[in-house]
Amino acid sequence: DAAAVVVPPPKSLSVALVTDGNYYLERAIASLNLQKPQQITPAEYEQKIPDADVIIFDRYSPRQLPAGGNFIYFGAIAPGLRVTAERVADAPAMIEDIGVLDWRRDHPIVRHLQLGRVYAASMLKLNVPPDVVSLVDGLKGPMVVLHREGRGTHLIVAFDVMQSNWPLRTSFPVFLHQAL
Repeated sequence: DAAAVVVPPPKSLSVALVTDGNYYLERAIASLNLQKPQQITPAEYEQKIPDADVIIFDRYSPRQLPAGGNFIYFGAIAPGLRVTAERVADAPAMIEDIGVLDWRRDHPIVRHLQLGRVYAASMLKLNVPPDVVSLVDGLKGPMVVLHREGRGTHLIVAFDVMQSNWPLRTSFPVFLHQAL
């Protein structure tokens, strides 16, 4: 008796980066084996939502999201999610001078990463429901959370990578690769 299975190669992801310019994210995405990575401005995103497997928002909170999909946020969060950013005087509440306390070493997104010396100048103060997975905890709150809601998966990095030392560490491109 014998059996055989033909497994096709994995599909190359299509990724859209919504940013006004972020050297570190642009270089990290260019280094990955992606189908046709797009880079669009927030204004272009609002005019026409891109058809991509993953949409990455860099310091931009979109007004609307597709009904389903995979989303990564850096220093921003979409409105209408159960995970929210606290607000003070009509602006997001920020926590200053953050370092990593601990991370879920067994989760596939942050497995094999060394995050102990990652620091951020400031980050959003997130309100995280108990059923949401906190992947990286900072000294003053969650820094990276994974949230599934409806048909969407949202990976929220509460700080701007441009205001941190993370892009200069080898764990940053590995994180992006594992997240995608």
